[in-house]
Amino acid sequence: MNSGNSKNRAHARERGAVSMEMVIICVLIAAVCLVGVIALGRAMFRDTDVINKAVRGEGEPAANAISCPDEGYRKQAKDDIDQADKFSKEMSGQKK
Repeated sequence: MNSGNSKNRAHARERGAVSMEMVIICVLIAAVCLVGVIALGRAMFRDTDVINKAVRGEGEPAANAISCPDEGYRKQAKDDIDQADKFSKEMSGQKK
């Protein structure tokens, strides 16, 4: 009878070890998910902050961001920006 009890105890230890391995795996998966949610939340906050500033008019105009030494490129870029601004105002119903 002692050999039967010994087998049962060994089997119970194996089940306990497997259970602990599963708990560790679940905790690691939860940690990875938590880090992913935090990273996604920060990225979304940053993007919505940029959008909110643009909507409120607090953002930097695109014309100020041009830093190319080539004058031809700069003039073309300024013309493109002016045309885009004009189109945007026409679409939103604003007057110049």
